[in-house]
Amino acid sequence: MKKSPTIAILLTTCNSEKYLKEQLDSVLKQKFVNVHIYISDDNSKDKTLEIIEFYFKKYPKNFKKLYNVKFKESCTNFYNLILKVPKYNYYAMADHDDVWIKDKLLRAVNFLNKGYDLYGSRVKSVDEELNFIAYSPLFERSPGFKNALVQGLFANCTTVFTHEVIKLVNKKKINFITDPAWLLYLLTTFYGKKVYYDKIPRILYRQHSSNIMGLGTSLRSKLSRLYYFFSGVNKRLNDNHINFLKNITGKQLKKNIQVLKSFDNMRKNMTYFNFDNNFFKNLGIYRQTKKGNFLFKIGIILNLE
Repeated sequence: MKKSPTIAILLTTCNSEKYLKEQLDSVLKQKFVNVHIYISDDNSKDKTLEIIEFYFKKYPKNFKKLYNVKFKESCTNFYNLILKVPKYNYYAMADHDDVWIKDKLLRAVNFLNKGYDLYGSRVKSVDEELNFIAYSPLFERSPGFKNALVQGLFANCTTVFTHEVIKLVNKKKINFITDPAWLLYLLTTFYGKKVYYDKIPRILYRQHSSNIMGLGTSLRSKLSRLYYFFSGVNKRLNDNHINFLKNITGKQLKKNIQVLKSFDNMRKNMTYFNFDNNFFKNLGIYRQTKKGNFLFKIGIILNLE
């Protein structure tokens, strides 16, 4: 009989008492896989730690380690946890407030076993009571480095990956804040490894007052993204990503190194007065939607990307 795969679950918490039990229960109910759960708690002041202690005592085979940290920032908490967890063949990131469909991990591992190193999917957005709101956008273009340079493709909570990706993360210290799933997408494609984007949602992605960006369909979320665009947040992210990729070592694909250099030069030199649409097309950097690509061009012209 074939042995069930074991997956390290990387879960971060911070004052997470309201939804944490539902998330943990949905992880424990995953079909045909074994889960080893590692939690990094960022100085919770509510009953989060009591809940975690209960689960550690009740399910000692599944709950492996609790780390207590004081980052006050969820992305840094995730990176720290990724680097602390011992070696596994598979890893999955988890938020504290979602609910996983029972075959989420099995489906992801099946794709990773076909030669992919990074998996992510669409989500089914729900309200606080798990009532359906909407599906996340359906992206049709293939994942790749030319997309990863300017867009994160999927949410942290859908991300499952192999130890090969962990080795890439370990190549250089990350000293800036960015979305962990996006950084994994950048690294994986920069080194020429394969990414699978699953169009079938296997997670209930909870929307609530503490979830600022959320799915992207609400007015609040859209306004937040516009603010990021016009306030220069996108530009700072691109600066950080480019500088990070420039300074890491290993066997990157030569064509990706050239794309990175060309993208960097374009950002520094292209303006409204010398905008070259043919150069833009030939470089081939893209977002997944027409609207996204239009805003990307505007951002380049206005020096906001």
